[in-house]
Amino acid sequence: MILVDTSIWIEFFRGNEPYFKKLKELIESSDILAHEVVFGELLQGCKNKSELNFIL
Repeated sequence: MILVDTSIWIEFFRGNEPYFKKLKELIESSDILAHEVVFGELLQGCKNKSELNFIL
């Protein structure tokens, strides 16, 4: 299992390679852990309602 940090999620949500491809593979194989603190940081950095809804 891999705990994914905020900076990696940001790259994933932006679609930046190689982060997107690798994290997508890990998600599909259920090999990641997500912590609510990380998603709290992501929500805090939202610039608009669209980003907020996407993360939620």
